[in-house]
Amino acid sequence: MVFRLIPAHKAAVESAGIADQIMTELMAFKASENKADPERRQGLHGPYEELTRARTGGLPADYYEPGDIVPWGFRPQESRSNILWQVLSGVMDHSPDFAAAYMALALDRALSDDDYALELGKLHKDWARYIEHAGLIRDHRHDRMTHIYKSVACPACSILTATACRDQAMNDLFREMLPMKPAERRQTLKDRGLAPLLKIMIPAVPKP
Repeated sequence: MVFRLIPAHKAAVESAGIADQIMTELMAFKASENKADPERRQGLHGPYEELTRARTGGLPADYYEPGDIVPWGFRPQESRSNILWQVLSGVMDHSPDFAAAYMALALDRALSDDDYALELGKLHKDWARYIEHAGLIRDHRHDRMTHIYKSVACPACSILTATACRDQAMNDLFREMLPMKPAERRQTLKDRGLAPLLKIMIPAVPKP
């Protein structure tokens, strides 16, 4: 499988040391998207989506096909990537303790898919209680979260966070960032030349 990136994106990938094999795997995984995939589950969304549910009663509009009331679910790898992106992009900066908890769970590769889903559900419940208590449903910070969340086409498709879900070296780096403050994490990514990859999406498989 051949992947194509614009020169600036290709340079960022090469600088980050992301192997062609990882990129090929990510592209194949993205190309296999199917709403009916039995690996897709409801409830594997991230903290921003949980806040949206609290405000509107449903997930963001992009989760729904026209005329379909059932939203797209997540495959576990997509879920982990989506959550990592939200934490590192700044969506969760105002709740650093929850950001760290979500990040730690997303990076825990020892969990089975069932255990991951179970622990994520527990964390969502804690987050939902915090949202209600802290008044975030009505807080202006939700608008800022929304602006960041919508700054990319697909938070789960970030090359950087998706790589952390497959590559042990990137996973280890992310684990090193767990104790850091949000700004320190972003500075670490910048210092290592990884920051641009946060907003570069996995390329689509070229059509023949």
